[in-house]
Amino acid sequence: MFDFFERLRKKTRRERQIFALVSSLSVTLFIFGLWAFLTLPENLSSVTEEKKSSVTPIANIKKGFEGAFKSISKEFSDLKEKLSSSFDQEFVAPDTEKKDFKNTVENDKLEN
Repeated sequence: MFDFFERLRKKTRRERQIFALVSSLSVTLFIFGLWAFLTLPENLSSVTEEKKSSVTPIANIKKGFEGAFKSISKEFSDLKEKLSSSFDQEFVAPDTEKKDFKNTVENDKLEN
């Protein structure tokens, strides 16, 4: 083993960099392959179960818009009821005598 490293040390810098790259890629691919082999069957089975039991994305979007539309329409109907109830009440103007109104109109004419 030490002979291998001694021979590697005697090679050019370019050859050592290529060896380092190839060895690091090999270790990385080995770890990824091991991970994929151990976890992929579990992931595939869960994905197929989700497809059978889940709703499509379009259905989720449609459901969201329906809920939003219902809540907005409820808010508008509540607002409409509040406005109609406030306008249905009788507005009672303060009692004004005709004399006072006539007097103010006559006073305005006299001032001009």
